[in-house]
Amino acid sequence: MDSQQTKLSLHNHNLSGIFKKYWPLILSLFIFWILFFVLLQVSISGTQGHLIYPLDDSYIHLNIAKNFSQEGIWGISSDSFSSSSSSLLWSLLLSLTFFIFSSIEFIPMILNVIIASLLLFIVFQIFQKHKIPKIFNFLGLSAIILFTPLLPLVFTGLEHTVHALLTILVVYLSAKILSGNSSSLLEKTGLLILASAAVMSRYEAIFIIFITGLLFIARKNWKYSALLFLSGITPLAVFGLISLKQGWYFFPNSVLLKGRMPDYSSFSGFLNWFIEPWKLALKNPALLLLLLCSLILLLYLLHKYRTFWRSEIIMNTVFVATVLMHIQFARFGYFFRYEAYLMVLGIFVITISAPKFRFKTQMPFSKKERIKLKSRYVEICLFSLIIISALTVRGSIAITQIPKACKNIYEQQFQMGLFLKKYYPGASIAANDIGAINYLADIKCLDLWGLSSMEVAKAKRQGNFDTQFIQHIVRKNKVRIAVLYDNWFTQYGGLPSSWIKVAEWMIKDNIVCGGHTVSFYAVEASGKNQLLNNLKNFSPELPNDVLEIFKSKH
Repeated sequence: MDSQQTKLSLHNHNLSGIFKKYWPLILSLFIFWILFFVLLQVSISGTQGHLIYPLDDSYIHLNIAKNFSQEGIWGISSDSFSSSSSSLLWSLLLSLTFFIFSSIEFIPMILNVIIASLLLFIVFQIFQKHKIPKIFNFLGLSAIILFTPLLPLVFTGLEHTVHALLTILVVYLSAKILSGNSSSLLEKTGLLILASAAVMSRYEAIFIIFITGLLFIARKNWKYSALLFLSGITPLAVFGLISLKQGWYFFPNSVLLKGRMPDYSSFSGFLNWFIEPWKLALKNPALLLLLLCSLILLLYLLHKYRTFWRSEIIMNTVFVATVLMHIQFARFGYFFRYEAYLMVLGIFVITISAPKFRFKTQMPFSKKERIKLKSRYVEICLFSLIIISALTVRGSIAITQIPKACKNIYEQQFQMGLFLKKYYPGASIAANDIGAINYLADIKCLDLWGLSSMEVAKAKRQGNFDTQFIQHIVRKNKVRIAVLYDNWFTQYGGLPSSWIKVAEWMIKDNIVCGGHTVSFYAVEASGKNQLLNNLKNFSPELPNDVLEIFKSKH
């Protein structure tokens, strides 16, 4: 009996020791998983039991992965190549899992949960290695969960969690090697592999590779800098050459159509290209405050240590420079995902650097110095409160929007896919939100936004995309009906006047769809009655909150 009690006591003692050592990670994972399951339940309850991703882009990756794993075709359509993915790594990873387990639509979310948990584990270990106090360790992990925020990234089923993880690893390992700390051949080789993977996960990772490569040059390590640049560029170059051979652009259409390149046609155009991103950045105060905080810590650490080559200083430098490059060349927003890797990186480097920020431990003797020191503490407390408030607003808005966004996609794109699957199998359809409809329905899709239709992309880039071109390309592809957002085409002169609008579907509280109203057009008069009958027959299957409006004037 005494022996059993002793064993039980030792077991409890071991558990207590494990919790004492790992409690920041354990509690963080607990918070993450609890929030995930609660939000999953709420989201599913709003989509009539269906697992729905809150972005149509999620289904683009599902399409590519399904077609590549089953047909060997890299494209949204199963019969032709298309360069539509901005994340080669994520599409390949999904393809591999689909090849092993078959095409199961909840796989992207499961992968994201695993990767997000791994991200928290690795960050915890790095904090431990830097001897970050456990309370700061926990606060840093919690900030990544709540303020990035991590959960919307998981629910999208997209590549942003793996991009954030690889960003942390590349920046941390680069800083370790650059700072002169003992680094092995394995770590240097690992960084080259991670650099390739990071760029394959998101093209924005090239910013970090470029910055760290310059730092290696500053360290007089020309050879390794060249290897780092080469490791980042090689996978993009290989895919780019494949795309060119297939008749597409070197870069994916999603990168070319959504990215921001300098306008050299005029001075005013170049000036506008330079200034406009900062106006957009002001709408993202959480990231700007992290940038300011990191910059203050960077200047303080430079003053304190009188050297640049410390890991904390290097990581803050990379973060600041990457944010500046992202503001100038990339995008913000759209469900908090484009800048998510910067939010994770900012929280990470600030958590590591903040404990280095110290005031004098001895109280100044003069009353004037005491007042000055107290006022400085007040300033820091106020500044911290502003940062926390901005981060909290960002996190709370993003997390509460998850169920709404899932409901939006379910009521619009998902229903569009079900409708086309039922009434237009194998037909040629024009659309401008192409993810869910191609995933659910076996159609020939003409993408009038240009992500998966090369002729459209070329016309846009050459400035030839207008109403006349739309009419031409639709007739060339023998399109039967069009399912579109009207307002997307206003800037190009609008849709052809000969098209007959048969109906509109309207959803409430839209936060992620391209518009609250999607329109159904018969592109030829002969298809109007059939489209009208099909829509009326499908009406009972629509969710109750979808308002259907039939156009009777035609």
